[in-house]
Amino acid sequence: MNVFSSEHDGGGFEREFGGCAFSDVSPRFRRDRVRNIKEAIRRVKRYQCFFDWNPRRPKTELAKSLFRRVMTRLPNGKRELRLFNAVGTTLDLLGVDYFFEYRSRIVTVDLTTSFYKKDCRADILLTRWHFIKNEHYAIGCQIARRLSFR
Repeated sequence: MNVFSSEHDGGGFEREFGGCAFSDVSPRFRRDRVRNIKEAIRRVKRYQCFFDWNPRRPKTELAKSLFRRVMTRLPNGKRELRLFNAVGTTLDLLGVDYFFEYRSRIVTVDLTTSFYKKDCRADILLTRWHFIKNEHYAIGCQIARRLSFR
């Protein structure tokens, strides 16, 4: 798994993980007026086709690896687990780049290149180092636990 791209900024990591970065996404997805995070999540679910993203089958190696780890830890995970891309949307402005959904339970994920990020508003902070050190497997288990017990 290659996590050493030539781009070491946040956008480079977003492209490695999901195939697109904040700057690649049309600004119209950021202009949504939403009243709460639930509404933002509903809209992101509708946008997946515009991102060329299948929530059941992530397209990059990094996303596939994390998705498989979470999926194998959940009963019936292969049929019910989804990973949604929120990069460049109103939800991203609220601090969420991706979210997992399983049986109507949601765990939010923020991608960052800063291991010591202070203002994380998502449930899980995922860094490039988690992949370099193969710690993303532990993160996958943590996500699965949160999805199981919420």
